[in-house]
Amino acid sequence: MTVLVSFAVSMPAAAAVGASTRVGQLAHQGATTLRPRADEWWFTTWKILPRVWPLTQGAGVTVAVLDSGVQASVPDLRGVVVPGGDVTGHRTNGETDFMTQYGHGTAMSVLIAGQGFGTGMVGVAPKAKILPVTVSASANDLTAAPGVVAAGIRYAASRGAQVIDVSQVYPSASSAGCDPALQAAVAYAVARNIVVVAAEGSSNIIGDRPSEPASCAGVLAVGAVQRNRSLWSGDVREPYLTVVAAGAGLVSSGRDGQLVTNLSGARSAAALVSGVAALIRSRYPSMPWYQVIQRMIGTALPEGGRVPNESWGFGIVRMSEVVNATAFPVLVSTPNPVYARYLAWLATPQGRSVSRQISAPAAAKIPPAAGKVPPAAGKRTSRVPTGAILGLMLALAVVAATLAVASIRRPTRGSHTLDKLAASAYVAPSPESDPSPESEERFPHAEPESRRHFGVDPQASNPYRIPPYAPVVDPQASNPYKIPPYAPVAEERATGIADSLPSDG
Repeated sequence: MTVLVSFAVSMPAAAAVGASTRVGQLAHQGATTLRPRADEWWFTTWKILPRVWPLTQGAGVTVAVLDSGVQASVPDLRGVVVPGGDVTGHRTNGETDFMTQYGHGTAMSVLIAGQGFGTGMVGVAPKAKILPVTVSASANDLTAAPGVVAAGIRYAASRGAQVIDVSQVYPSASSAGCDPALQAAVAYAVARNIVVVAAEGSSNIIGDRPSEPASCAGVLAVGAVQRNRSLWSGDVREPYLTVVAAGAGLVSSGRDGQLVTNLSGARSAAALVSGVAALIRSRYPSMPWYQVIQRMIGTALPEGGRVPNESWGFGIVRMSEVVNATAFPVLVSTPNPVYARYLAWLATPQGRSVSRQISAPAAAKIPPAAGKVPPAAGKRTSRVPTGAILGLMLALAVVAATLAVASIRRPTRGSHTLDKLAASAYVAPSPESDPSPESEERFPHAEPESRRHFGVDPQASNPYRIPPYAPVVDPQASNPYKIPPYAPVAEERATGIADSLPSDG
């Protein structure tokens, strides 16, 4: 039985609506930043205005929202939604929200990229674009089946999405299980260097049980916390949980353009984390999908004792740190169980079969071949032998010396001595020493910024230093994936509290 999510739609007074609208319009008429509503408390706790938006606002990134559709006509999403698709058979372009209760897909999209018009709702990545993909056409708040979500993921992955938000939950057979078609779709997306984000689960929707696609290998699973940093009461406890984020007592706007209050759950938290992923991808466009996840893990505020744990994952997302790799570097040795599980799945018969079927673009093949070090941008390698170069230099030196002597002796007019010497000194290059364009190796791009930040050794055979993963899973173990414990230094806890999700003070 499906339990409906708790929500309330408020009809603010005309003056309040007008004030919010004016704030949004003024922001678009020349102010340097948008101004979120006062009840968007996560902006203050994440320090988005002073520390995040000066670095990135999500420009150039498309976030696919797999949901009930997105009502593109609402003021709060003006100019943000690009034509998408519908895998439910209704043949829409995704720009109609089918959920008549309040419009779940619309509300999630506003959390990501709201523009400050209408209700005044501002998203965490306002310069990102929303690609709507309808995977649930129910008028009620129901869940989307794995096969439909799988089709939605493939659709989004083939149409330029860099982040895919699945704020949907569906009961999974086990914490380590995933529908084969859904897992193959996730592989299809990550092979194209896409970050896939999903809600960990919501007990008020499907009960206290694991959820797909969060349980799939390669997916960033997100749980919810309240404003006082306590866990949301509807969170489930699952070993695949990666991080938690603001997800209780949220506000947004719905399909009718009106304010929606009391949004609570992992699905809303997943939408906000999808916005965080868009911010990272905008600032570091060369960073591969698994390092985007690793940054969230490595900069999270640890909670719940030893991490990772089934309540908090690796901790609370700290947005002002995750988007600033210079000030807050993440060691390449930082655990990344999301990537480890995906590599383990690739080693299974199903993973090998799917990987053979996936035709990934060249851009998704991130690590370069072992032993090849790209030179600086604009420089080309030369294959001229050292001996030939030295011989030519010696010949030029002889010519120079001869010129000097000749200038002293003042040869008679018409003398051809210098011409003969110069001709005898010229050494024609051999075919092996002639650097033709066909024989040069080209590296048109400079070393990616993300690799410089992460201190990657380009000489290494494994440039990203991903530790080998031995998939020997013991389902009885308390730590089945054998993730090494993460011990944060004292300074990290002391200095990171201000950037974490907050106390009421």
